[in-house]
Amino acid sequence: MHAAQFVSDFAALTRQEQSTLRVIDRALAEAGLRQRASGKRLPDLKLEEGVLFLLAVLVNAKPTRAAQAAEQLAEFRCVVGQDRKSASLLAQTIGVPFAALSKLKLSQVVAKLCIRLADHLIPDDVRVLVVMQRGGPAFLQMHLGQHHIFLQFFGTTFIDDSSPDLLRETREATEGLLRWIGQNTAR
Repeated sequence: MHAAQFVSDFAALTRQEQSTLRVIDRALAEAGLRQRASGKRLPDLKLEEGVLFLLAVLVNAKPTRAAQAAEQLAEFRCVVGQDRKSASLLAQTIGVPFAALSKLKLSQVVAKLCIRLADHLIPDDVRVLVVMQRGGPAFLQMHLGQHHIFLQFFGTTFIDDSSPDLLRETREATEGLLRWIGQNTAR
């Protein structure tokens, strides 16, 4: 699926304003984070580009600054810390060794989730949320039967768009949206 169709379908699926999403997509292309059309050829959107687009929407920055914010967010890393059980379950779910989890970037974890959800390697009853809090860390929440995974991802910089401290805005992407991205992007 080419970028224009992806943005249009994403807007319909998420009920987001299509004009805002087009500005975000253009910002990603201008920053070199998405392929541009060459002549009449419209390249299919790659999985990594779809994930960056999702992160740009989740970060909830000004649309013209979304590419820079998404690029920063994509670099966030998982903090294993005290919750080794959750981290171990996440590593199993996305198909990586536990030791590799702390080396993966948020964008890589989300891409692996998209693929595994699209390929039905994660059961349909598993609930997944990728949560971004403006001015704070990113979170990954999963409900695997009786197990609840809650992991934070931190970066060297926090995405901040001058939110007042008394109001925290969050955006979430569900397993359905992650599955759709995995199904509608080139790998």
